[in-house]
Formats: sequence, C-alpha cells, structure tokens
Amino acid sequence: YWSRSYPTGCAVALAPGVAVEGGLSRRGLVASGAAAAAWALLQPKAAANAESVPSREELLKLTVGYERLQYLLDNWEAITLGACRGSVGKAEAQVVATNGVGCDKAPLKVQEYVGYKSINDPLFKAEKLMLRAVPLLPPDADVDTYVDAVNLWAEKAQMSSLNAYTSSWGEANPNGGQTKIDAFLDDAKFDVEESAQVLKKILTYLDLPLSTSPA
Repeated sequence: YWSRSYPTGCAVALAPGVAVEGGLSRRGLVASGAAAAAWALLQPKAAANAESVPSREELLKLTVGYERLQYLLDNWEAITLGACRGSVGKAEAQVVATNGVGCDKAPLKVQEYVGYKSINDPLFKAEKLMLRAVPLLPPDADVDTYVDAVNLWAEKAQMSSLNAYTSSWGEANPNGGQTKIDAFLDDAKFDVEESAQVLKKILTYLDLPLSTSPA
C-alpha cells in the first residue's frame, strides 16, 4: 500500500512559479494552500464595482466550461490515454495492457478542461469571473452561500490540476509506477466530478444554461 502523502522536503508545483514544501497530505495541501489562496481571492471587493460586472456573453464561458467538463468525464479513458506502443490501438488498450504493449497515460490533458493550461481556456481564473457576477444574483439569493460555492469551485479545480500534475510524475518519482499514475489520475477524476457539480450550482445561481445548444 502506498500512502498518497507528499514526502517531507518535496516541493509540489501548484501552478507556474508556485510550490508547497513540507510533509503535507493531499487534503493538507487544500487546507494550507488552496483554501488560503481562495480565502484571499474571495474577499468581496471589486465584485461590488458596477464597472466590473460581466456581460452575459462573458458569463457563458462558464457554460462552455461546464460542457467541456462533462465531455471530459464522458470520454475520460480516451482523453487521458497517451501514446500507444506495440500493435494495440487505444480502444483495445483501455481493456488490455501488457509489458511492451498498451498506451501511456496523459494526465495533463485534465488541466486543459479545468482552466489550468491556457489563458484561452473558458474556465481560466473562472472564480474571478464568478465573483464579479455577485451583483447579478437575484435579490433573494444567499450571497454567502454563493461565495462558499465559488470558494469550493476554486479548491476542487485546483486539486484536479494538482492530482493530474502529480499523476504525470507518478512513474518518475522514487518507488513510482503505473499504480501511482492511476491512483492520482483517479483522484483527479473524483475532483473533476465534484468540480462539475459545484459549477452546475453556480450556473443555476446565475440563471445560466447548462448547454450552449439550442433547446
């Protein structure tokens, strides 16, 4: 059994130029890093500024992001498979993998869907867009509950990216191997599932559609 805690002295990259050091567990990282960062970000300051209120067109990026998360989850195996070896195709490699034959994993693909790969991703810094939309909430909406949901979104999206990144190094680390790659990739999928659930709630708060397709 291999514990999914981060060894003392290891630096785990959360984002370009950001690292967390010390013997922190997976959830400890959330408590000390993601939660602290989200708390600082989620202070309601510029959100009250009318000039910063996003247009509906800008908010629809959240809908596009939700659709992409659903697509990722519906096609998880195909999307997170990398280069294939031997004579086995990707479809077969999802079922069978033997030494020298099969497909590598491509965990970093996950980052493209949760907004951690490019500034052009629809969910890139989505929590800031969500906060700017606070003035658009219905008069009877519970703003604190909404901000809590945004906080949770920021945490889950970051953990999705972190676990995908850690999975990509699962074989290179000491005592690494395919089982570690798979374990962290499973964690990433769990966090993506929870991210999608939270994002759905936020779309509902903002009266945004769950799909860009015509009804």
